[in-house]
Amino acid sequence: MNLPAAPTLVALMLGSLVLSACGPAADSPEAREKQMEDYAAQHGLDVDVSVGADGKAVAITQQVGGNTVTTGQNLERPADFPDDVSLYPGLRILAVSDTPAGRMLQGQSDDDTGAVAAHLREQMKTQGWDDESLPATAGAPMTSLRFVKSRRTVSINLIGTGAQTQVQMLLQTGG
Repeated sequence: MNLPAAPTLVALMLGSLVLSACGPAADSPEAREKQMEDYAAQHGLDVDVSVGADGKAVAITQQVGGNTVTTGQNLERPADFPDDVSLYPGLRILAVSDTPAGRMLQGQSDDDTGAVAAHLREQMKTQGWDDESLPATAGAPMTSLRFVKSRRTVSINLIGTGAQTQVQMLLQTGG
């Protein structure tokens, strides 16, 4: 399940504004946030922009199809994301979305798919999750993992892109 293209395009457009901002009024994070929010509004988008204290880190939050989506570089683990759901060390979180299906995190690791999969299997088991993943298919471009605990399910897709791994994680809670 991929996020809609709109948040990614907005992130790229607005991120380029941060890099091109100049002048004393554009030096503060607040000024850059306002500049990017105004730019998005001119293009019919209602977004909330957060610029890090370094003036470079940007997170953009918007509603897409009734879902809240945050995109950026090196986003923080959401404060309300359960501690017993393991994230791969060094994972750069690029998107977080709340969807009708659950909470989705998308990110990237500089490690290969095998290392990421092995670590997640071990850590999720340590946290009490049952591994219900199907056996991996040799040579497949994607590795899918599935963990269940109580009424919750975590589905993880790992996609190798050279030496890096794209990570898509969906946390579903039973009602």
